[in-house]
Amino acid sequence: MSAQMKHISFEAVEGFERITIFDKDQEHRDVANGLTHIYESVLDFKILGAGQVGIEGGRLQCFGGSSRLGIECRKDKDTELLQRNLNDV
Repeated sequence: MSAQMKHISFEAVEGFERITIFDKDQEHRDVANGLTHIYESVLDFKILGAGQVGIEGGRLQCFGGSSRLGIECRKDKDTELLQRNLNDV
């Protein structure tokens, strides 16, 4: 599966997970730094997973990891989180 986008999943409040997707040409590290800057001063912020987003079987799937962040994608959890967030739009 080839990467179409990248993602980072994170927890901004205990038990409240979110995911952000972004252009595959952006670095995970840069997006993570931006998220940290926004959330860390007011919330207990933690990155949970990072990787790529591709299409498999007509469905968006999260996979891989980020070597710069030293973290892997939580394949099933991140994919489910992505699908849930897309359905909320």
